[in-house]
Amino acid sequence: MQNFRLRLREILDRLQEKWLQWKASHPGWIRAYTVFSMVSLLVFLLSLFFFEDARKIFVQFLWSLYLLWQFWILARSKTFTWKTYSAFFLVGAWVIPFITQGFVAIIHLLFGGEPSDWWSIAVVTPIVEEIFKLLPLFVYLWLSRRATALSLSDYALIGAAVGGGFQMMEEVARRLASGKIWGYGFSIWDGQVIHWEFFDLFPGYFESSYFATEMMSGHAVITALTALGVGLGIRWRRKGGRAFLLVPLFLLFWAVLDHAVWNDSGGDLPEWINKLHDALGSGYYAEPALLILLALGIFLDYRDMNRIGDRLPRLPGERVIHPFGELRHLFWAFLADPRLLAQSLLFVQDRKQLAFSLLGAETVFDKGYKRKREEALSRGLDRHREQMLAIIGTFALLGLVLTVVIAGAAASAETACFACLFDSLANWWEGLDGWEQGLIFLGALALGWWLFGGLQLAFTILTTLISIAENGHAIARFLRNPLAETRTWWNQWSRLTPAQRLQVAASTLLSAALHRFGGAAIKKTIRFAKRHYNSVFRADNDFYSKTRPSQSGKTEIPKAHLDEMGNLIPANPNGRASITEHILNINKHDSPYISTTSEQGISKRYGKQRIQIDLDKLQEAISKGEVQAEIIGQDRIIQELKQSLEMKKQELNQLIQRENYSKRRYDKLIESIIKLENAIENTRRDKEILIKGIVPNRFISGPENLN
Repeated sequence: MQNFRLRLREILDRLQEKWLQWKASHPGWIRAYTVFSMVSLLVFLLSLFFFEDARKIFVQFLWSLYLLWQFWILARSKTFTWKTYSAFFLVGAWVIPFITQGFVAIIHLLFGGEPSDWWSIAVVTPIVEEIFKLLPLFVYLWLSRRATALSLSDYALIGAAVGGGFQMMEEVARRLASGKIWGYGFSIWDGQVIHWEFFDLFPGYFESSYFATEMMSGHAVITALTALGVGLGIRWRRKGGRAFLLVPLFLLFWAVLDHAVWNDSGGDLPEWINKLHDALGSGYYAEPALLILLALGIFLDYRDMNRIGDRLPRLPGERVIHPFGELRHLFWAFLADPRLLAQSLLFVQDRKQLAFSLLGAETVFDKGYKRKREEALSRGLDRHREQMLAIIGTFALLGLVLTVVIAGAAASAETACFACLFDSLANWWEGLDGWEQGLIFLGALALGWWLFGGLQLAFTILTTLISIAENGHAIARFLRNPLAETRTWWNQWSRLTPAQRLQVAASTLLSAALHRFGGAAIKKTIRFAKRHYNSVFRADNDFYSKTRPSQSGKTEIPKAHLDEMGNLIPANPNGRASITEHILNINKHDSPYISTTSEQGISKRYGKQRIQIDLDKLQEAISKGEVQAEIIGQDRIIQELKQSLEMKKQELNQLIQRENYSKRRYDKLIESIIKLENAIENTRRDKEILIKGIVPNRFISGPENLN
């Protein structure tokens, strides 16, 4: 397992290096992306004036950002950058909810019931959600080279970011479902239940405003508490043994207990659980416990930093490294010269990274990397003393607005369970006009720029999320009956040829990319393509004629035709002509192939009549042995043509190396190369598909006359 982890790390490192090299060698794309981002950002800002849903989403985003900044400011011993912090937030918003949803569905598949049952809401969902919210932390600890160089504040930030992202997903859904901007989360019997207030520490908690006897802290708080417990358990285990691993287990149990009791609105949980919940503060002790443990973690972090203080650079007049001294220095640096603040911020940040890199060096497997990291950080500290660097975090602040796109999950405001949102999500998205969807897409894409640092990643994530919104009903059907939906999908997929499967995948990707812009014409085009991906077309002036005139009109060329029974017959069903010969009209009398196209409109170029062939049913009959034929997709045709082209080019190179080569032979090779290149382009243009053999009439519709 250790070798596998190291190999996986090396692969990820190489991929990252190649990505950075590509960006450095393509500055034009970066400039074009910048221009597009500015335009898209302007469109998004305009949408706030015209769309109420956009304003609802933006309000929740600002609250979530405010919550993130509270944790960011309190975690004084952090070594994370804002970019890394934001990445965990996005994972919590876009990955964990759907993994949780799938796991809950598997449980119901095995044990029955529905996600709306009380035992699912009050027992299964709290356990699954609280465990799965820790998954990004464990993956990071297992894969990242910095796993042994984390401060305890870093653990808390990971939990806060993942939990904050998860809650962002839920709260946006509730705001859209409630139909209100400011008054959502209100109940007649309990008053205001969900609290987002500016002067609250860690807003987003759940508590009745009428008769408050219990509460539940927001996901950011309880996940940060559990993650910090994981960090303390790992830190203390090195000194005190495995017994300290009980600390994170207890905190995880506490988080699940608070979540379960709050979700149990009907009071169906056993009485002893409620008594245990009361003994642990009825949800009111979670925030104080987090603050106490965070303060303890910061104290332990700075104590360890001072233990190796002789190996760390110091600020002017600094004898002991502590957070208050750093804050005082940053404050005076800002008053003296704002440009000095950027330099000081980076100095403090890099010093912490260097300190925990040194502290964790003895537990790192690849020490060569650790040594290189220490040297790089030391050079960075010296550089920060000599030059001014820009204040960090501005781009990330705007980039987080990309998460507003997840608002499509219009959930019920009655429960904290995240298990039943997809139908409402699809209804919300389908209720928007095409141009509204397009504006939301453009604005969110622009704001995702700053966070992801590239168009491709932002575009991919955004289109994936909107595809989830579009297919909400299908996802809901799958979650209700996974076996039946999987069986139906597999039956449809297994009947397709490899070429058809590629066409379906390409159609799906194209739809995901273009459908976002909300153009009615694009929508119709994608729907048309999906409807016809299993059909091909062929046009002719006279389908019952066995020949057609050549371009010169002097000769007749054999061709595919319909016989008296309506079967489609190639020029020679038993012929031996190759694919290349068929495409180039060579030995056409010996061709067993029939040319067709997957595009209905293209067929008009080749005749006044058209037939349609049901490729799906034909392939099914071929697979069963009922029809002796073969379907050859565009990729294979082009591959054959390219192989012939390469052979001609090699033959040409060998010819011109001779001193006295034949000019006539040279001209013929040049002519063949040109024909092959044109054939490749024409095959792509016409989306040509070949059928080898006879096509029975039951798979053919037409012929019909074309206007």
